[in-house]
Amino acid sequence: MSVPAPPRATIRAVALPPPAADRAYLEQGMAALQDVERAIEPNRLPGPAMAAPHVAALLQEAAASEGLVLIAENADGPCAFLFALVEEAFGTVVDPRNRRLAVISDLWIEPDARGTGLVEALIARAEAHASAAGLARIEVSALWLNARAQAAYRKAGFAPSLVTFAKAL
Repeated sequence: MSVPAPPRATIRAVALPPPAADRAYLEQGMAALQDVERAIEPNRLPGPAMAAPHVAALLQEAAASEGLVLIAENADGPCAFLFALVEEAFGTVVDPRNRRLAVISDLWIEPDARGTGLVEALIARAEAHASAAGLARIEVSALWLNARAQAAYRKAGFAPSLVTFAKAL
């Protein structure tokens, strides 16, 4: 069994609130991520239209929820990010010991940094953060037609748990 080489990048937690350069990278990456998803799911806004307010909301929620924001950097500068939030499962269906969970809401790897092990490395950092916070579960979602993201999450040890069906009206 071959093990991927460790990423040639460093991963660091982003200060909340972040410095201007980090915020600018998060917004730029979020716009790119959104445009990739918009090509798959047309109900998405264009990346530049949603990036700044979405990043602002995620940063606020991360700060309020024991969440985590990570940026990976290689020799060329920032090359990836991950937002992980802590959420509470709604209702009484889930066992109370598992109601608080980590949710990876957004993950982006720059095209030239893909295939370097960054997905696994970022997720491992998010898992360690969640475990240290006493959480027993971490979740991530992907668009149904985003096979690349689904393959990356499976490779990182995730398995399907819930399928959401949608219908345009």
